[in-house]
Amino acid sequence: MTTNPICLSVAAAGVILLTSCGIATMSVTAPPAKSKIIEQVEAAGAGPVESASKEALFYWFRDRIPLTLEINKQCKDIRAKASAAWEDTPEGRMCAVTRDIAATRGQ
Repeated sequence: MTTNPICLSVAAAGVILLTSCGIATMSVTAPPAKSKIIEQVEAAGAGPVESASKEALFYWFRDRIPLTLEINKQCKDIRAKASAAWEDTPEGRMCAVTRDIAATRGQ
């Protein structure tokens, strides 16, 4: 069996290209740990907060006002120290919803 040198060159170029793009060396990382607040809300029955939209969270929280107000209190300290992108995280979306609901109740 003979090997075509052109095929070997093309295959080698493909490996180099993939390696230089980082595709062949990608590693899988674990997702970040859930925050205490997210764990608390999921334990209360919200389901996976990470995949919930603000609208879905709003409808879930609006029927659980005592929990909503408690989570909003916990979020205040985090919100004060959070980065600009925090509200785009699952915890940030959830805290934005509890803040909005609390505001309608004068909290």
